[in-house]
Amino acid sequence: MAEIMYCVFMDVLGYKARVMNTSKTPDEIEQELKDIQTNIAVQFHFLVNEINRFYNNSPPIFIRSFSDSIYFECKTIEPLIIICHNVYNYVFGFFKNLPTTIEITPLLRCGIAKDWTTQFHDIAEIVYHKDGLNPIGLGVVKAYETSEKSGFSGMRIILSPEVFADLQCKKAKSEYFECYCKRLTVWNIPTNYLFKHLVRNREGKNVNYFELLWSYNSFESGDFSHIDVLKKLESTFKGEAIKHSMATAQLFYDSLLLTMWNRPKDERFAEQSSKLKQLIKSDCLLLLNRFFSKLINFRLCF
Repeated sequence: MAEIMYCVFMDVLGYKARVMNTSKTPDEIEQELKDIQTNIAVQFHFLVNEINRFYNNSPPIFIRSFSDSIYFECKTIEPLIIICHNVYNYVFGFFKNLPTTIEITPLLRCGIAKDWTTQFHDIAEIVYHKDGLNPIGLGVVKAYETSEKSGFSGMRIILSPEVFADLQCKKAKSEYFECYCKRLTVWNIPTNYLFKHLVRNREGKNVNYFELLWSYNSFESGDFSHIDVLKKLESTFKGEAIKHSMATAQLFYDSLLLTMWNRPKDERFAEQSSKLKQLIKSDCLLLLNRFFSKLINFRLCF
């Protein structure tokens, strides 16, 4: 029976480029993809089971994966916000003490939407007399489009306006951008989750979405390791992927601004702010160089 559900579509940025990389052997690519899958699977295995127990979800959160994509849904929005927030933080920091040549830290992209869904038996499961289910419905489509078609780069958690409205957030004080706060209880600990209103995408089009500033809580606690991880990953972003590095750095910078709001004299924040500005600046230069190289090559064709 079709029901109104909160739906999350999450995938790995740059997955196709890794698979199609001709400079590496299939075995090397396989190891990279295993690293990515292991990283993500470890986080989901722990978080989904713990959140189901804590919220006493009935039915439990439904989750399916295919290739580089993960879909999950729930009747309430709060468990999904907590899972997305923690998966992003844990995945990004999982390999922080290892060189990028050994383990792969993936960038994730995520959209959260709300509408009707239902579940059909998976054809492969029918063939082998098993009970696996696949999600179908408008909620699945909307979650996919919020993630893939909204026009944002970087490691983002994007919410549709309907989902954001149901959270009933309070407007937060910020002189930098329109910002909202929602306090959720996670394992009996009240935690503030901050959201930014997005009114333009990377193409300059007017939009109406909201994003969860998932790095805010780490920075607020004085943990800036995400910035160091992004700096370490900078050399791994090539071509079009540079935009994801720059957009993620901008998200980190937005989160850092909100933490600096209450601690204007804390020198640690000024230092981290300088690192992020440099990351954003260097990525901008790389994108400009790429643009002018394409322009020169185009002109040489005539």
